[in-house]
Order: sequence, then structure tokens, then C-alpha cells
Amino acid sequence: MGWSKPSQASGGLFRRHRCPVLAILLCIYAIVVESFLIPTSSRATAVLRKRTGAALNSQLVRKSTVQPREPLTTSGGSSPPATADPPHPPVVAHAVAAETLLPPSYFQSLPWTRSITGDGPETLLYMPFLEAQMRHLEAQRGFVRQLPVPENVAYTRAAKKASQMGSFCVETEDFRKIRFTYMDGGKGLQVFNSVWYPRFDTDAPILGIDLLLFAGHKMLAVVDFQPLSQEAAYKQRFINQLGPIKAKYPALNEAMSNRYYEDTRWFSEHMLFGRLKESSQVQSTLFPAFMEYLTVYSDTVRRSRGCVPDAEVEERVVSRHRAYDEYQLVHDPAHGLFTGYFGAQFAHDMLTFQFDMADPALLLQKKKPQQPSHQQSGQ
Repeated sequence: MGWSKPSQASGGLFRRHRCPVLAILLCIYAIVVESFLIPTSSRATAVLRKRTGAALNSQLVRKSTVQPREPLTTSGGSSPPATADPPHPPVVAHAVAAETLLPPSYFQSLPWTRSITGDGPETLLYMPFLEAQMRHLEAQRGFVRQLPVPENVAYTRAAKKASQMGSFCVETEDFRKIRFTYMDGGKGLQVFNSVWYPRFDTDAPILGIDLLLFAGHKMLAVVDFQPLSQEAAYKQRFINQLGPIKAKYPALNEAMSNRYYEDTRWFSEHMLFGRLKESSQVQSTLFPAFMEYLTVYSDTVRRSRGCVPDAEVEERVVSRHRAYDEYQLVHDPAHGLFTGYFGAQFAHDMLTFQFDMADPALLLQKKKPQQPSHQQSGQ
């Protein structure tokens, strides 16, 4: 059956406007489908991907049944360089979506792709280690959720020296806190620090990572399972497994100086410690050793979860974490570096963020170099 020919009186108008009418109907249909049939979480994810790029979003979107915490809003501090798009509020996942979206603005542009001096990514010597940890977290079970960071700690730039520092902090199913800090001062200074704190239902060690390049050529690497106990049984459970790995990397078998840390109770005998001679060793030696330690560490913590049997023992674990932060707050040699580049107030804020279980008043106890007396100096 064919279409009947419309009459001149009524059909002419329809014939002249048939295409616009169909277009309007199709638009209405598309709006209805998008509003009611496409899940809200999918729309939110699409908006985030459009803003940040699918590659970065794939690193930050993690499955979870827990809603993300509200980010901390503070005042003061320096802001990162302006970008083309204005800052946007964090994306809050709907309960039905069971997704946690970490807004890229929270990371204050980390990981960086260029140095503050304008040099390319090869200048950011230790940025691959930060990126590797992000990928490692993405592959772990459970959720990754942002933790609040003071604004000036999240990102700051030196007023006189060409340098910048960025930090962010997350928690996961197995770790109550994982913090990352990167300092970029061009080809002469690169610093990466990361510390992993397990949850209190395990007495597993704390993972400490310090990677430094200073004076343009001096490279220092420290990676350690920082123990909560020096007892033999504890070492057998957590530390001794590192011996065969460490033996594979002779360049990282040096002894640590006691210049800053006379007390070695927070360090293990299987610490990776080395003063690298060539920058090529960062990738050929340090990176594979670092990844082996990181893999063993996260697996060890996961297996040990729930090993703390009661509240009394858990309180001892809490006490050890607090003691660790107190010791590091007083003895961390980075205090002088932070003060020299960014000022005393920033150094105070950074250290109290890094070791937040310690009383900030302990900073007053930091050791100062002893001035020689007249008799000692021969005057």
C-alpha cells in the first residue's frame, strides 16, 4: 500500500514542514533517553573523562561501596599555575553507581610532565616511581579514596628559587594512609617521598621511600620496611623475606649513616640504601628493586590483615604508629630543605601533615647543631 496523496488544504503544510517536525521529534526522544535511561553515574563519568582525558581518569576511578570523603577546604598557600579550564568541584558518585571518583584537581596536577624550569619529563627523575605506585594502587583490591590535604601542602612554589612541591594522600582497603610528595627544582634537585601506613588491624611494617637528587649529580635512594618491632619473631614474619631480593642489587646494599638517625629501631637490616653513581642506575637498578619491594610489601600487608586479635593489641599498634611519627617529626632531615626553599611556616605545615599522629609541639625539640665553645674552638 502506498502513501495517499495529501489534499491541497491540509497536506501542503505538512509536506512543506515534514523534515523540521521529524527533527524536533528525534531531539525530544534523545533527551528522554538520556534523562531516564542512561545511569547518572555514567553521565558523571563521561563529564569527568571529557574534562581530564580517559587516560588519567582510568587511574583515578576505583570500585567501592563507600562514598568519598569531602575534600578539605582551607585558605592560604600558593596555587598551581592557571590552566585553560577553571577548577571544577569534586564529582560525587551516586550510591547506586558504587564508584569513587577522585577529582584530578585534588592532585594539583601530579604527576607532572614538565619541570618548573621548563625542561622535559626526563628532568623529573623520580616521577616514574610515583606513577608506578598509582598504577600499583589501581590494580589492588577494594577502593582508593582521597584524604584531605592542606591547600599550601597540596601545591606550593618557591618565591625566589625555581622549585615546586606537590603532595596528595589516599587511603585504601589495606592502608589507612598513603602519602606522596614530589619536589622539583630542575636538573639540580629532585625529591620523591612516599610512606605507606597499614591499617591498625595488622602490625605489618610501615613502608618508607625516599629518593633524592641534589647538586645535580648526587643521588640517594632509601626503600625500607620500617618495623614496629626489632624482635626476632617479628623479623621472621615480615623482614627476612627481603634478604634474597636485596642481594640481587649490590648497589643498594650500602650502610646508612647515623648523621640524622642515631636510633635504628625504625629501620630494618634489609633496607635498600645506595648512593648511585650514574643516573642510568635509577632505571636499571633502583626501579626494579623498588617494584619488587613494593609488590612484596602490599602482598604481605594484605595477608597479615586481621592478625591483631583484640583491642588491647591494636592499641599497641596505634601506639607504635604514633611513636614512629613522633620520631620522624623530630629527626627528619627534610626540615632544613623545606625551610630553605619555602620558609619556616611551610616546613612546619608539611612535617605536621606528613607525621600527623605526632604532637606538633615536638618540632621545638628538633636538634640544632651545637656551637663549639671557646675552649673547643681554641679561641
